[in-house]
Amino acid sequence: MNSTVYLVAALGCATLVWLTVRDGTRIRSSRRALFNHAQGVVENPAISFGADGFPRLRGLYKCHEVIADLIPDTLTIRRLPQLWLSVTFLERMPDLTAFALLVRHTGTEFYALTHTFEERLEPPVGFPSEIVIRGASQAAQTVLNALEKPLLAILADPRVKEIAVTPKGLRIVRQAAEGRRGEHLLLRQAIFDATSVPAAELASVLTHLAVIHSEIQKQKIAQAA
Repeated sequence: MNSTVYLVAALGCATLVWLTVRDGTRIRSSRRALFNHAQGVVENPAISFGADGFPRLRGLYKCHEVIADLIPDTLTIRRLPQLWLSVTFLERMPDLTAFALLVRHTGTEFYALTHTFEERLEPPVGFPSEIVIRGASQAAQTVLNALEKPLLAILADPRVKEIAVTPKGLRIVRQAAEGRRGEHLLLRQAIFDATSVPAAELASVLTHLAVIHSEIQKQKIAQAA
């Protein structure tokens, strides 16, 4: 009798382990394909993978190096896990005073640059009320005000989470997917239904970054004149 119970228990454990490994393999495989469609937006695309299986896309956009990352966020309170698309437009602008703005902040945004700055800046008129803006110094307020129009256009997208303007480059973080409710509530797992980042979404973010960069260059030209 006891041997039968032990055998059933062993088979049950083995089945559970097999299901876990199978599901883990399937999830990692689906993660690796997340940039398959979007990689055509950039020139010379190169994809690498982190230990969690999420891809990083590098390439060129309008002769500028860009990096796109997918960041899983399970440090959520009273909401589902989030998958963030972080797109960085690399461009050295040493005379620029850095700032970043964060929408609907909770204090758990480990990926955010906004928390790294100490000076609190005043939001221009029309910016969302639930926003925190911080800069490297109060001089960043001038840069923020000069970029008011393109920033407002970006913030019109409710999925945008953070915009950063720094001497090393520009960054936009926006929601890519939300975790499944069932798996999160029952098993505390972060399972995302997204099978691929749409090319149009990445193209839209890159266009916004290019507009910010162009406006910065115009302001520099105006200052020089």
